[in-house]
Amino acid sequence: MASEYGGLENVPDSVPNPEIEHFAALVKTKRFKTVGSIPDDLEDETSVQGLVINRIKSLKGEEAKLIEETFPEIDLDKVLLLEHNRKPASLTKSLGMTFGGALLTLIGIGLFFVGGGQSAEES
Repeated sequence: MASEYGGLENVPDSVPNPEIEHFAALVKTKRFKTVGSIPDDLEDETSVQGLVINRIKSLKGEEAKLIEETFPEIDLDKVLLLEHNRKPASLTKSLGMTFGGALLTLIGIGLFFVGGGQSAEES
């Protein structure tokens, strides 16, 4: 659809969204410490809130092996990983890390020019 209109932002609102035939998501949660602590009568959740973490973390090693053994038809490259109750970092935290990193860089450069740039022969 995007190729027909030259990009997703150019698709008119009147064009209906395509139907999703298959959708798979794995939910990562810290709600249960062990498999044995998951209750047998766990009710179906009507909704789950969290953050998709595919670009941050992927399933590797034993996690991927267990999923593939249980669901042999699954393509893990096409599954969304959602971390339950995870939220994006706040603006304050993001700006603090950005400016903190910049400040440390400037301090390092300043120390190099003030006195840290002396060679071993000069000291």
